[in-house]
Amino acid sequence: MNNKPLSLILFDFDGVLSNGRFYSQLKESHPSVHQKIIELLFTKERYPMISEWMRGKLRYEDIHRSISPNIGKEVDWLNNALIKSVKNMPINKELVDFATRVRRLGVKTAVFTDNMDIFERTFVEHANLRHLFDDIFSSSTFGSLKMDDGADFFKHVLESSGCTGKKFLFLDDSKEIRKLTESLGGIFYHYNQYNSGHREFEDWFKQMYPHLQP
Repeated sequence: MNNKPLSLILFDFDGVLSNGRFYSQLKESHPSVHQKIIELLFTKERYPMISEWMRGKLRYEDIHRSISPNIGKEVDWLNNALIKSVKNMPINKELVDFATRVRRLGVKTAVFTDNMDIFERTFVEHANLRHLFDDIFSSSTFGSLKMDDGADFFKHVLESSGCTGKKFLFLDDSKEIRKLTESLGGIFYHYNQYNSGHREFEDWFKQMYPHLQP
């Protein structure tokens, strides 16, 4: 496999390309509202609903209509709070610069993320991601998560990128997808130190692919 040229690098979003959080500004401006949102959306017990959001079965307006009575805020208020937080999400500039460099050397790059509709409806355009990467693949648009049965979403990404049967690299902060990545012929890198691990990644990449250095 290592004799094949690297044709594609996939980048996870949450924890890799960004460490931002939904509704983050409410933590200081409306702490009690923020706490209620966390309890109603982002606990283990609420994961079934969140996974449906990430599969595109629900839109953020649906989510807000569901929690609005318990939050004590109107749906439009919650919509605006979410949009504001998403627009304020940071992006991993070192990793974006890396992606730009390898694209110039002929390697395709794509964002591959389990994410909600707000990601493509707001962040992609706001952060100019379609200019920074060759493709954007989000579970809410495809209707399936990365590791759903059959890995249809993952296979779709490889096929759409023209990389089925070719060598690809996937950067994710979760080790759970390593085996699936390798079973599809890819190389997995555990990019789990957002603030301090980029230099280590660059050193690893230089050793793996010395011909892909500027």
